[in-house]
Amino acid sequence: MITAKIGQGCKLIIDQIVWCLSLLKVNPNILTVFGVVVSVFTAVALAMGRFGYAGTLLILAGLFDMLDGAVARVSKSETSYGAFLDSVVDRYSDFIVMLGLIIYYGWAERLTYVVLSGVALMGSVLTSYARARAECLIPSCKVGFLERPERVVILILGALFKSMDAAVWVIAVLSNWTVIHRILYTRKYLKERSAGRF
Repeated sequence: MITAKIGQGCKLIIDQIVWCLSLLKVNPNILTVFGVVVSVFTAVALAMGRFGYAGTLLILAGLFDMLDGAVARVSKSETSYGAFLDSVVDRYSDFIVMLGLIIYYGWAERLTYVVLSGVALMGSVLTSYARARAECLIPSCKVGFLERPERVVILILGALFKSMDAAVWVIAVLSNWTVIHRILYTRKYLKERSAGRF
């Protein structure tokens, strides 16, 4: 009940922001670019070990990520290019944020977590790539439970509660498990289709 009320309150605020931005005729692509700029500052904060700031900036970056698509829909300015740009910029944001963590662990001479952050980055990027490639072959491949929004939430919680080590472990394991799940799902679907079950 409380969670639902918080969600409704947040949605009301976001809807008002979207309405104002669409009224001001703000180009959604500008919001997309602002999101990646915020990600750069987030990476700097992570590299410096300023996790509280990084968590706040991740929330701001996530807000921009929600606003660009919503503003495009409300202002009826959705374009194929805008969707493409949003997707590419999201990948840049993933790389940039994880790079900040790799630098942080590198400076701290914690090689295990440098490697683990690299594994988390690999899984983060391949999650979306596996779906995109699978959907060239099959109608849909949305299986798995660690998409970008979940990864961002895990990073925010890790930063705000100073539990970044745990957050990196969770992302490294679950993002790569999602990739494997998508590979197996696509394989199974294609085998069943070739057997004439669809």
